[in-house]
Amino acid sequence: MTIKNLIRTALESATNRMGYDILLGKRPEKSLAYVDRNQWEPYVNGDPRFALYRESMEITDMLASNTTVRELRYHALQQLISTVLANDVPGDFAECGCWKGLSAYITCKLIREYSSGPRQFHIFDSFEGGLSEKTSEDRGEHTISRERENEEKEYFSSTMEQLKRALSEFDFYTLNKGWIPERFPEYQDNRFAFVNVDVDLYEPTRDSFDFFFPRLSPGGIIYCDDYNAAFFPGAKKAIDECVERHRADVAMVFEIPLNAVFVVKGASLPAPD
Repeated sequence: MTIKNLIRTALESATNRMGYDILLGKRPEKSLAYVDRNQWEPYVNGDPRFALYRESMEITDMLASNTTVRELRYHALQQLISTVLANDVPGDFAECGCWKGLSAYITCKLIREYSSGPRQFHIFDSFEGGLSEKTSEDRGEHTISRERENEEKEYFSSTMEQLKRALSEFDFYTLNKGWIPERFPEYQDNRFAFVNVDVDLYEPTRDSFDFFFPRLSPGGIIYCDDYNAAFFPGAKKAIDECVERHRADVAMVFEIPLNAVFVVKGASLPAPD
């Protein structure tokens, strides 16, 4: 092992012990900064979508975990939800994997403010130990070691009590406790306008897409938060396979930079005013 590799390994090990997942690699010459906060912050500080994101971070006690990447993703998520509501796409909303309720709170706020009529919001989560078991599709060059998987599960765990506290001001949501897809058959006859899939791993991502996409109304959207995430390669694999299976009904697939994707059913939608 070269001296450079020894130094890199030592730095990665030290930062991992402090609770950070950092992989060091050589930066290509003349490369640009990954995210330039000098360009981003002046814009978001006056943007109502960022204000709602920050409000949700406070409500769910997640301010300490804020990142610019998350800010960008949630800005995009809010635009998608607003588009579906502005175009009055019929059907309920659903979320698979809610963690502490960050996106669930944002979704409830937008439904209450912009929906033209009653909407139900169905939330699915195990509420018992975070992520489900990984398969071979969930392991890759950048995934964590098997020894650290229990730590990862604990990090992503949450309780129904936490979520109920975060959503205490809303009365139009249902909580469905169970490992995906256990509770899905109860919604066999429902139609959906928007589905947020944030379950990280291959099998629950696949099962969520295959269940909800056929039940989306035309113009409805499925959003996946982990697409192209190096630590969760199974999410991308699942979405790509599902899109191919349902290709005849897919109007658009759009990869959002910084680890997300959305798929539109049946017809493209104009942006809201």
